[in-house]
Amino acid sequence: MFIVKYNGIPVPGRYDTRQQAVDSVQEVLGELNFNMFDIAFWPTLGSRGNIMVEIEEVKVGGVA
Repeated sequence: MFIVKYNGIPVPGRYDTRQQAVDSVQEVLGELNFNMFDIAFWPTLGSRGNIMVEIEEVKVGGVA
């Protein structure tokens, strides 16, 4: 099971595969290049800098 976080804050939704999570993020933000740690940065127009987008595998009931 996978979740998506923006700046460390989980957003609603769980995904069965990593690719489903990536597809969901890219549907909203466009093409992102996730690194080997499943982290990507999306530039913002404001003065706050980039948004960190993270895909994290979570265990449900003790099973990943």
